Amino acid sequence: MNAVLIGVTVVLVVLVGVYAIGFQRGKSTADTPILTGDLGGVSPTPPAPIRDPIAVPGRLTPGEGRAPQGPGTVGGPQTEPVRPSSVAGQVLGTDPRQADTNYFELDVLPYRDAEEAVRFLTANGLPAAAVPQRGVDVADARAKNRPCIVFLLEGIPSTLYRGPEGQQVRQRIEPEVRRLGQLWRTQHRGASTFAQAYWRKHQPGR
Repeated sequence: MNAVLIGVTVVLVVLVGVYAIGFQRGKSTADTPILTGDLGGVSPTPPAPIRDPIAVPGRLTPGEGRAPQGPGTVGGPQTEPVRPSSVAGQVLGTDPRQADTNYFELDVLPYRDAEEAVRFLTANGLPAAAVPQRGVDVADARAKNRPCIVFLLEGIPSTLYRGPEGQQVRQRIEPEVRRLGQLWRTQHRGASTFAQAYWRKHQPGR
């Protein structure tokens, strides 16, 4: 009988101990706050944006638009006269003139006279060049003194030719060409006075 009572007592003590341990664990869990969308007025830190491995600086990504080009931007219409390039004073094998641009063609002269003309004009403040007439190689033109077109390198885009910008260029250039033409002919025994000079729109292939 004593052994039975001792066994029941041990079982009761074990059950009480298990209950106490379970109660403490439950209390600890209840005291731990559960994170929800409300953090007491503190906004959660947003995740870092995912970097597009294909995108590169300056390249448009999907969904972006491109601003339209207008006057003065790359690819837009020219808004000022074409300035002379560094080929002044030469007879050239490659024509430096730009398409749809008006150039002052002074004369068609044999190669040696054309060479003297472009050097004289350039030295006197009007950068000029010459190219053999179409279909003639510059080496052949030099060897056989073939005709070359003499022109000024400053051009006027067709969009400006009849406007105030084009008029200013023409009024500045034309009297100076006449003056230098007379000077070249009378004092340097030049082959032309450039009296037949005229503006012509350059259209490659025509």
